[in-house]
Amino acid sequence: MGEKRSTDWVFDLNEFLIPSYEEWEKVATSSLKGKPFEELFSGTYEGIQLKPIYISDEDTHLLDLQLNKKGNNDWVINQELRGDTIEELLSSIESARKFGQTTLHFHLKSCSYLKGVEITNIEELNRVIESIPSQELSLFVDTHLQQSAFLTGLMTTLKTANKKVHGVIGTDPISEWVRNGTLPSPLSFYYEEMAVMVKETKEFPSLKTILVSSHAFHNGGANSVQELAYSLSVGIEYVRQCLNQGLTIDEIAPKIAFSFSIGSNLFMEIAKLRAASYLWSSIIHEFGGNEESKKMWIHAKTSITTKTTHDPYVNMLRSTVESFAAVVGGANSIQTSPFDEAFQKPTAFSDRIARNVQSILLEEASLGRVVDPSKGSWYVEGLTKEFSEKTWEIIQQLDLAGGVVNSLRTGDIQSEIEKVREEHFKKVDNRREKIVGVNMYANVLEKDQVYSITMDKEQPVENQPEVNLSLSSTDLFKQIEMELQAGTTFSKLQSALQNDDKEADIEKIPEIRWSMKFEKLRQNASNYFSKTGEKLAVKLVNIGELIQHKARTDFIKGFFEVGGFHIKETNSLKSIEELSQVPALQENRVVIICGDDSTYTQIGRKVVELLKKMNPDSLIFIAGNLEQQALAEYKEAGLKECIHMKTNCYQFLDSLQQELGVNDEKA
Repeated sequence: MGEKRSTDWVFDLNEFLIPSYEEWEKVATSSLKGKPFEELFSGTYEGIQLKPIYISDEDTHLLDLQLNKKGNNDWVINQELRGDTIEELLSSIESARKFGQTTLHFHLKSCSYLKGVEITNIEELNRVIESIPSQELSLFVDTHLQQSAFLTGLMTTLKTANKKVHGVIGTDPISEWVRNGTLPSPLSFYYEEMAVMVKETKEFPSLKTILVSSHAFHNGGANSVQELAYSLSVGIEYVRQCLNQGLTIDEIAPKIAFSFSIGSNLFMEIAKLRAASYLWSSIIHEFGGNEESKKMWIHAKTSITTKTTHDPYVNMLRSTVESFAAVVGGANSIQTSPFDEAFQKPTAFSDRIARNVQSILLEEASLGRVVDPSKGSWYVEGLTKEFSEKTWEIIQQLDLAGGVVNSLRTGDIQSEIEKVREEHFKKVDNRREKIVGVNMYANVLEKDQVYSITMDKEQPVENQPEVNLSLSSTDLFKQIEMELQAGTTFSKLQSALQNDDKEADIEKIPEIRWSMKFEKLRQNASNYFSKTGEKLAVKLVNIGELIQHKARTDFIKGFFEVGGFHIKETNSLKSIEELSQVPALQENRVVIICGDDSTYTQIGRKVVELLKKMNPDSLIFIAGNLEQQALAEYKEAGLKECIHMKTNCYQFLDSLQQELGVNDEKA
C-alpha cells in the first residue's frame, strides 16, 4: 500500500451524506424560530420568485446556449467616442487609440438624436477613416435614421482608401419611434431600407447593418424580462420584414446586432444575456437558420438609469458590477459608461476610468479565458431557465396581439412598462430599494452643485440643389456616391430618400433615472440656499440617555439628509427642565423628537406641549410609530405626525419642502 497522498482527504468527503431538499428545509424552518419558511423566498420586478437555495434537479438543467464566442470569452472594449465638431471627434479617437481602444464607436447626430457626432459630408468622413492606420476598420455606429446616406458614404470612402470594415453600422427605427414618439417616415420605408442595406453590403460579411436596441425600453423603466421580450420581438419584426423583401434567413440573421442595457441586479442581468442567446437561437431555428445564423451578437452598455448626480464616484462601482455582469453573460462588445454621464459631458478622466474598468476585468481578473463562466451554477442556470420562460410568454402574447408594432400603437407596451416603473419608484420612495448616496447614506460633506447637460441645438440645413433618389433604384449606391462626391450632405441625401409621409405618432416612453426624484429634493434645497442664504434645517430634540435615543436619532438624520436638510441637534436631555433651558429652541420651524418608547411614556407628551408653547408655528414630529390612541393624544398636544421605517420618505420630504415654501426655481 503506497503512501497516502495529501489530496486523498478530498475523496474521503464521500463518507458525508448529501441531505435532501426536504431535510434542509426542515432544519432551515427550525432555525427561523416560528417564522414561516416562505419568508426565505423573495420576488423580483420580473415576477420571478427567488429561492433560498438552488440544487441540481430535473428542473435545473444546463441550457444549450449558442454563444457567439470562439475558444475564449474575449470581448471588444467598445467605449463611445464623442465630439461636438469633427476636430473634437478626431481628438477623441486619437486619445482612445493611445489607451488601446481598437473600435470606433459613435452616434451620428440627426433630427432624432441631437447628442451625436455631426459628420456632415464625405470629406469629414474621409478624415475619420484616415485617422485609423489599420487596413481593416472596426466600427460601431448608430446612424439614427441616416443609414443609407452614411453607409454609402462609408463604402465609397473605404473603396478609395482600399480598406475593409467589420462591426456594426446600423439603426433601429422602432427604438427611435419609442424614444421620440414619432418617425419622419413610415416604418415601411425603414424596412425597405434595411433590406437594401443587407443586399448592398454582402461583400462585407462581418459588417452588421441591422441594430436592435433595448435602451428605449430599459431607460423607460422596463424590468429585465420586458426589456428582453420587447427587444426580441423587434428582432422578429425585422426578420419578417426582410423576408418579405426577398432575403433569406441566413442572409438576414448574421446582419443583426443586439444592444442591451445592463442594470445593477448582477445575477438577473447575467441571466438576461444568457436567456437572450438561448431564445434568439431558438427563434432563428424556427425561421430555418443554420448554426452560424443562430448565434446572437451582443453589445452591452452599462445602464444610465442606475447612475446618480450626487456622490457620483459611486457610479464607478455600479458600472464595474454592470460590466462584470455583461462579461459573465457573454457579451461580445461592452461599453462602460463614464461615472459623470448623468450630469455632464464626460471628461478625459472619467473616460479613462471607464475604459480601465474593462481592462482590469480582461487583463487582471482574466475573465476572458473561460466561455460562459457561470455555466453549471444551479442558481444562474435556474434563473436563466425561468427568465427564458417568462420572456417567451410575453413574446407569444405580443404575437397574438398583432406584434410589437401594433402593441406600441395601442399603448399596451407603454402601459405595462409604466406599471413596473411606478412600482420601482414606489420602492425607491419608501427606501425599500436603496440607492447609495441618494436615498440612503447621503454624503453630507458633498458640495452643492447644479448639474446640467447642454444639449446641442439642431443646425439649420444649408440650401442645396434638390436631389431625387429612390430605394428601389437598381443603382442606388452609385447615385448616392455621385451626390456625395458633388458635396451633398448626408442629411440632404437621407431626406431625399425618405417618404414624404410619416409614421403615426405613439406615446413615447420617457427616459428616467431611479435617483431623479431624490436628486430633485436635493436640488430644491440647494436652490433655496442660493436664494435665501439659509439652509433647510431640522432640529432634533434628543430625550433620554444616549443609548435610548441614538438608534432613532441616527435614523432621522439619514431620513432628512437625503432630502438636503441640514441637521441640528440637542444633547441628550433627561428632563423637561433641561429642555426648557435649550437656547433658541423656539427659532426652529421643524422639530423632531427622538427617544425610545419608555422615554416617550414618561415625558413624550410634555415635550410636545412645551415645544408647541415655545413656537406655535413649529412643525413637530416624533421618531417612531406610536399606537393609534397615543398618536391621537400627541396630536392634541401639537404633534404633526410620526416618522418611522414605513414612512414614505420621498413623499414626506417633498410635502415638507412644499409646506416650507421651497420650490425648484433657481435663484
